[in-house]
Amino acid sequence: MSKTSKNNEPAQLGIGGVSNSISFREMAEKLWDLLDDIDTASDMFKPQDEKSAMAFYKYAMLKQAERHKYLKSDGYKLYTNEEFEQLPKSDPQFGAVD
Repeated sequence: MSKTSKNNEPAQLGIGGVSNSISFREMAEKLWDLLDDIDTASDMFKPQDEKSAMAFYKYAMLKQAERHKYLKSDGYKLYTNEEFEQLPKSDPQFGAVD
């Protein structure tokens, strides 16, 4: 039995089953768009010279940072933004860089 919202539409659940403001489909489409933008950039910035390679690198790094709008990771698992905020915060270790 699938869960539904108050208006009988499929409930939008986060990765751990936590309610989320964006559906999995929307999240997948946004993440696909980011990857597609990077693929398009590989056509725009052919690595013919140092300047083109650096332009591609900068563009790709800007795009990859956008993934955090939709999901976050602790380095091992993916979480919705809401779930990530609820994770226990660890104290910085000796020698750790902020």
